[in-house]
Order: sequence, then structure tokens, then C-alpha cells
Amino acid sequence: MYTSGRLYWTEQHGVKAVSGEILTKYVTLGVHAFLGSPTTDELVTRAGNGRYNDFTGGPTTGVGSIYWTSSIGPCRSTARSGRSGRRPTARPGRSASRPATS
Repeated sequence: MYTSGRLYWTEQHGVKAVSGEILTKYVTLGVHAFLGSPTTDELVTRAGNGRYNDFTGGPTTGVGSIYWTSSIGPCRSTARSGRSGRRPTARPGRSASRPATS
């Protein structure tokens, strides 16, 4: 039994885990209706100062992500709008948002 968050499955991306404050933000935004399905498990940002999940995107948002850092908590970012309510510290160009490994 998985008790640390939620697991989501799609044929294209398989099983992906979403947990913690990222999961709370995902649920608050309306789950699949807003950001679509997760395309990654929760990953560590390249800078090591946060975590994120990427999502397929909803009909009005485009591909998106939810980032979390201890200093700002969870925030969303969408490719279509290019904006988020609160931004992670090392974000332009997603420099802080890529996984530490390729």
C-alpha cells in the first residue's frame, strides 16, 4: 500500500507519484482539469533547493509544473502563460527546474 501521496497512471507516462505540498497544490488547482496528468515523479531541482513535478497540461493552461521550495512553498508555472503566482528563486530559463541527472 502506498501511503505517502497519490499515484497516477496514464498509458503514455506510466505510474507517477505526486506527494506533499505539491500534491496539495495539484488538488487545490483541480487535479487533471487544470494541469492534466503528471509526466514525472517528484524530482529535485538542478540547484538542489526544491522539488517539482511536470504535468501534461490542461485545455487552457498548456504544459505545466508545480515547484516547491522551503522558502516559498508550492507554486505553479505553465508554459502557455509563462507566469506563476510565486516563482522559485532560481527560475528564469528553468535553470532550477531540471533534474540533477539527465
